[in-house]
Amino acid sequence: MKTFFSAFLGLSAFLFSFQSWGLEPTLIRAQVEQLVQSQPSNVVVSAVSQIYRGRDFAPIFVQGNALNVTQYADLVSTINSAEGLGLNPSKYQTSDLLRASEIVAYSPVAIEIHLTAVFSSLLLDSYRGVLNPETFVDQAVRISQKTVRSMIELINPLIKGVIIPSQLVSFVGPQSEEFKALIALNQRLVNAAAPMIVSSKSLRLGMRSSAVLALRERLAVLGYPSQNGGSDLFTEDLRLAVIEFQKDFNLGSDGVVGPRSIAQLNQDLKQRARVLKINAERWRWLPRDLGKNYLLTSIGPNMLKVVRDNTLVQEMRVITGRPDRRTPMLIDRMSSININPFWNVPSGIKAKDIIPALLANPNYLQESRMEVLNSSWVRVQEPYDWSGVDFSKYEFRQKPGPRNSLGRIRFNLGNAFAIYLHDTAHPELFAEAMRNRSSGCVRVSDPVGLADILLAGSVTRTDLESRLLPIEDAPGYPINQRLSLPQSWPTYILYSTVTVNSLGRMVLTPDNYRLDEAMSLALGSAL
Repeated sequence: MKTFFSAFLGLSAFLFSFQSWGLEPTLIRAQVEQLVQSQPSNVVVSAVSQIYRGRDFAPIFVQGNALNVTQYADLVSTINSAEGLGLNPSKYQTSDLLRASEIVAYSPVAIEIHLTAVFSSLLLDSYRGVLNPETFVDQAVRISQKTVRSMIELINPLIKGVIIPSQLVSFVGPQSEEFKALIALNQRLVNAAAPMIVSSKSLRLGMRSSAVLALRERLAVLGYPSQNGGSDLFTEDLRLAVIEFQKDFNLGSDGVVGPRSIAQLNQDLKQRARVLKINAERWRWLPRDLGKNYLLTSIGPNMLKVVRDNTLVQEMRVITGRPDRRTPMLIDRMSSININPFWNVPSGIKAKDIIPALLANPNYLQESRMEVLNSSWVRVQEPYDWSGVDFSKYEFRQKPGPRNSLGRIRFNLGNAFAIYLHDTAHPELFAEAMRNRSSGCVRVSDPVGLADILLAGSVTRTDLESRLLPIEDAPGYPINQRLSLPQSWPTYILYSTVTVNSLGRMVLTPDNYRLDEAMSLALGSAL
């Protein structure tokens, strides 16, 4: 990897060549204001301007009559080690100014502002990602890009005094343990090397060959070490390591290394690292700090985590949207739940599912416990004959009960896309491995347990369960009863194709929404 300066080791020599600089804040202010006027929409220029305003235009990298070696060297080190943050150092290393042999040709204010611009670019990427999430609407991303202002508000108390670039860059990035595990594994893979496994035969217990030795090395790099590390004999410890690898990569678990397992093991390590970095990029689209209480749904693993007081208190299987009806990435809040809810059929599902089913089966509405409403959502009489009817004048609603598509509890969110969490009438589907089955909303496997945590004793679990309809149309039960939560819960939906387990191993899920593919294409060499 090339260094930040082509001749960084010559830094001490060229520092002595400076004359007395005496760089004044007024000079920095004048140059920054010119930059803002000439490039008003440039986010890096905006960040530079706001950082300087937050410190009354005092210099960062030039102090007194010389370059501040401490700040400068820290910036160099931070950029050269950007891979450890899941970012590409080369993005910040390309500049004629950033060569020690030429830097003396520039004015002190140009050097000061340019180094701050490089620093600001790295700071922004660490904070909000290289890509704008708003450009991935077609892949069901419904998250707004973080603003420069929000970053400045975050770091404002820290930019008034001495700035240590490495500390600030790390500070603005995601603080979750999941993100930190991704970039740690990325760093390990980027720096790793292992031979390819070359074998025309499946590798199995008792075989001896150079391919077995390559297998051991390849597995060790990926986090599956075996006891007899230098042996070319396929022993029982190696078979057990293979089984663990196969389970994590959805390759069965027979302990035999056939063509599919060899192909997966031989995948380029840097390409694996790229997938980790793409997933880390999506973490940057979420708030830096998720809060001490939150719900996190991961599309891909299809799991929901409930965190209360910074502790994971519940984890459950969920069902998310199928590829043609994707569950979007969202940032939202949950403030209430509904007991025994109606299901108001969204317009998309009405067009794709309800109308075709109704036209094919005249008894569909009755069999599905559907009610007919007008365009104002007021219940009306069902037409005698649906053929030729203008369906834009009608809406549909499913009555509460165990067979309701939302089950018996709906967890309300505030987004404009009719996406929320809910119970289900088909709990058997949670036994499936992939669980991309819904029309976009998130079905939860333990709705009562989740509601119990969210209600926090305002309604006891026993009371909650007593309100749920045991059978359809049972008398004396509340219908569509809304219960406010004692506190609103931040709720995040994240698309994830790789997680890192407690052993530091990659656990992959398919890129069903093809968001990895779209992001990789957009990033090019930026990661």
